[in-house]
Amino acid sequence: MDVYEGSPSSITLYMLVVPKLSFLIVFIHFFLIVYNSLYTIISPFLIFFSVLSMVVGSLLSLKQKKFKRLFIYSSITHMGFLFLSLSLLTLSSFNSFFLYFFLYILMSLCI
Repeated sequence: MDVYEGSPSSITLYMLVVPKLSFLIVFIHFFLIVYNSLYTIISPFLIFFSVLSMVVGSLLSLKQKKFKRLFIYSSITHMGFLFLSLSLLTLSSFNSFFLYFFLYILMSLCI
């Protein structure tokens, strides 16, 4: 956390957005190849961890007084929302995932 506090805001936001973009692209490839055959096994775990990410990120962001730390915990919460939409494995969930992720990246870069 202290690394984010000491760096310029532009670098902090860059480091919050770019690794998530690359990780989610790899994760989507994983979904298309492996997840289809293991859907019934992996889906409950993915739902649990995405809800846990949303709860922990939201609760920890409530007590933050600095903008950068608030933004970090907010990004944890946003990743929970993204993984929850991917856990359904339907066409409309992928559409909502890409729309939400595009708007999240756009919002993060505009800040």
